Amino acid sequence: MKILIADEDNLYRLVLSQLLYDDGYDVISTHTSGRAWEYLRRETPDICIFDAGLPGIHGMSMAERIRADGELRRLPVILLSAGAAAVPENLRAAADFFVKKSAEADKVVPLIEELLGKISGERSG
Repeated sequence: MKILIADEDNLYRLVLSQLLYDDGYDVISTHTSGRAWEYLRRETPDICIFDAGLPGIHGMSMAERIRADGELRRLPVILLSAGAAAVPENLRAAADFFVKKSAEADKVVPLIEELLGKISGERSG
């Protein structure tokens, strides 16, 4: 399964990428929304994980763009947010899941894997 991660926090992104890679996922990561969008246009991953506060086109807007794109609209999107409760309700519809961004990426990985399992189950069922 191929995962795209976009997060401007280099250390967090690298640790999360490595943890997912160690669990057998093919991970592509970037620190900018522009590069993430370029990748999405070239090769579609199985799932996207965006920091909700990503600079430039923030993660919530990236999710909205994906939903508006005919080729990408069914792509699962997870938004990481330091404060998921602060995400406006109208933007929540663009993402499949919100995960509270923990200071420790290893605490986020089990949540992501649980969500990936749900997505895989929905696709096969």
